[in-house]
Amino acid sequence: MCKIAKAIYRNHGCRITDELVYKGMRTIILENELIRVGILIDKGTDIFEFLYKPTDTDFLLRSPIGLSNRNNFTETVTTDQ
Repeated sequence: MCKIAKAIYRNHGCRITDELVYKGMRTIILENELIRVGILIDKGTDIFEFLYKPTDTDFLLRSPIGLSNRNNFTETVTTDQ
């Protein structure tokens, strides 16, 4: 069973950290001894990190332009009828 913990000092077991902000977007980190998954909850739950800890291998492609914050864009659809 996975325990939900806010402490980041644990080195074993499953844990969830939800107090982080990355580039202005709320972030959740799910991790155990082997993997760490970073999720941007303000961007439609996009996964931005999938790390295999024993070899320090991140399995996600890194875009040369990086992450874009959807809050920085102006909506182009009008709601007027």
